[in-house]
Amino acid sequence: MESPKPSKRSACRILVLVIAWGVGAGPVLWCLVVWIGGITGPGHGARLAWANLYNIRSLLSHYEELTGSLPLATGVDGGSPVSWRVATCALWPFRTSNELVGYDRTKPWNDTTNLRLESSGAWYFRYPEHATEHLGRTGKYGRYATYYKAVTGPDTAFSSAQVSSDELPNSLVLVVQVERSDTHWMAPGDLSIEELTPTEQTKQLLLGRHGYGVLFRDGPWVLSAKTPIEDLCKFFTVIGAKAYDREQLLGPYRVR
Repeated sequence: MESPKPSKRSACRILVLVIAWGVGAGPVLWCLVVWIGGITGPGHGARLAWANLYNIRSLLSHYEELTGSLPLATGVDGGSPVSWRVATCALWPFRTSNELVGYDRTKPWNDTTNLRLESSGAWYFRYPEHATEHLGRTGKYGRYATYYKAVTGPDTAFSSAQVSSDELPNSLVLVVQVERSDTHWMAPGDLSIEELTPTEQTKQLLLGRHGYGVLFRDGPWVLSAKTPIEDLCKFFTVIGAKAYDREQLLGPYRVR
């Protein structure tokens, strides 16, 4: 029997994957992979959430390659607080020619000098379905709001001191996707470990239509809505990530 020929869509997907591999899988290329996979089909929200988290991981990894450590959640550079989102975007090589060029770290993020750049990096931190205006997610900052926040505080990847990711367990959660946000992507503002207790309130904050989107130290996962929030919360601290088996507790709920 003659082997079936690959479809045009499969061929295109393979071509884009090859190109992505060759240039280090920049964010635009990875989103092309997601698009070719069918962003309007079943599970497209999970695919887009995974792609966003992958891009954020790339931002953090490149920052660490250049500096030797992960950024502080909120650093003080030049006299004004600087969010890790701004710090990583400023060093990211896969960007438009005008992205964050001219950002003045001596001034607040919402100074007119800096705010004129707000459209430059918002793409990385938007809601995964990229349609905030149609999902009732207008909020205070609309399409410039961030829906990806770092887990901060004692015994997390974003504590009061900068750390190398090599010091962290693979199953430690670095960044979570949230469902409500009044934080501009350029502004300092994340989630403390004290806020992320295994409660219904935390579940409502993190649970989206496609499930939970989390960035572990070793990469992004999307977990189904059936994931017990108390098990997810175990992996927000270094102690918890070392003590519990991620594959056993969360593996059965992994969507992507």
